[in-house]
Amino acid sequence: MRDQVIPNLFVSSEQDAVDFWFGQQPHVSIDLTGWNIDLELNNENLETVIKVAPIIHKCLGSKIPCLVYCHGGIDRSPFMVACYLLKFQGYMKWDAYQTVKNMHPETIIHDDWMRAYADFLKDGESKGRTKTIICAEDEK
Repeated sequence: MRDQVIPNLFVSSEQDAVDFWFGQQPHVSIDLTGWNIDLELNNENLETVIKVAPIIHKCLGSKIPCLVYCHGGIDRSPFMVACYLLKFQGYMKWDAYQTVKNMHPETIIHDDWMRAYADFLKDGESKGRTKTIICAEDEK
């Protein structure tokens, strides 16, 4: 398993944590409170991951602290961070979730979500569908 600490990456349950983690320091907050996964991932939810995980990647690559949060901080935001680890850091599915759980013990692991995302990536890459776009400027 990989290192359990990911510099500049934080998972939380409330946006108020921004003041605690960063104060006035520049950072990026990714608000997933309105992201409704329910209990089943669908293509729309998977497309959200495809859009958000590269933002986390770009922030961390630029050494900009990144806070990923949702209402409860137990499944949506940890899942998003685990997807980032799977896609951009080469983690295996369960190692990604375990790393997030070590960072944020309240995490609820949704095996079916992670399996669906891994299958989505695998299927998309074989069909040339999951090109990673870091930012709009990269397409020019």
